[in-house]
Amino acid sequence: MKDKIFNALKQEYARLGLGDGILSGLAEMLAGTSLVTDENLQGIVAGQKAYLEGLQKSNDKRVREAVAKTLGEAGAKADAAAREHQAAVEKLRKEYDEYRLVHPEEQPATPPAGDKDKPEWYKKEKAEREKRDQERERLSAAKEREWQEKLDVIEKAKTESESKLKAIEDARTREASERAAAIQASITHNHSEGVKGAQAASAAIFLARMGKGKEEIKRYVESAFGYDLSRTCDRIRPSYTFNESCQGTVPEAVTAFLESTDFESCLRLAVSLGGDSDTLTCIAAGIAEAYYKDIPQWMVNRMWRFLPESFREVIWRMHSESCYREVRYIPAKGAPLPGDGESRIGMF
Repeated sequence: MKDKIFNALKQEYARLGLGDGILSGLAEMLAGTSLVTDENLQGIVAGQKAYLEGLQKSNDKRVREAVAKTLGEAGAKADAAAREHQAAVEKLRKEYDEYRLVHPEEQPATPPAGDKDKPEWYKKEKAEREKRDQERERLSAAKEREWQEKLDVIEKAKTESESKLKAIEDARTREASERAAAIQASITHNHSEGVKGAQAASAAIFLARMGKGKEEIKRYVESAFGYDLSRTCDRIRPSYTFNESCQGTVPEAVTAFLESTDFESCLRLAVSLGGDSDTLTCIAAGIAEAYYKDIPQWMVNRMWRFLPESFREVIWRMHSESCYREVRYIPAKGAPLPGDGESRIGMF
């Protein structure tokens, strides 16, 4: 029973990124109560959601605090190193100036002309001065290298800490988008597969907007949601039929995006698969727009004229209140309806 509980927990809460040790310990504790059966297993696993999400948030907080502490210590060390280095440089400069001073009572202001006529004290002083200058230059260069090495180590630690913080923030934001997708999907697709499909599409769009590559998007969707994205569109197309389920639509839509080269080619690949093509194409196009950051203007102009005014109002609100404010190809509110421009609609 412990293994069943562990596998159920891992499948349900893989998105939280908790280690196997934590889930195994929880499974062992639940199994030890002897209250878990095959019949109530899913209910008990679902009941662990608040505990595991709280644990994940606590882990995130500890990591952020540790990284912040590391950054603070690194900054303090860098400041101290800079001050010490400046003090060492000033000390060397002062010593150098002192060595170059010659007291009037120890030698004349101007040595006699001609090298062979210069007194022995002058030659000795010159040789000692050159020796001291060479030694100071050697020590100064060695000290400079030492401080540079220390600063390089500190800078590397700072960069690594910042990268970890960014990774944590990215993960938290992606999880927030997946949670929002689950809430939205539960209104019309209140089924575990429906919610999973919405979360997979949301995650793919989020990663695309963050500038992630197609391989990274593919790996995450496969690992987090268990979808098979190994098939090509050419393999899917011959046997693909109408399938309104998420598990029969989302993987095909993601595959069409992965094989595309731009927004238009993504639409064409998605439509070419057949099946529930309007749903499939909507999913693929959403990912493609986030990834390619563009929809051909001729396509926007053509489709805009078919939209009811209420639909345009929704798009304008999204454009002004959300991430869509970055989009430049949506017609301005109140502007005349655009023409087709470079119309290629006959190619569909």
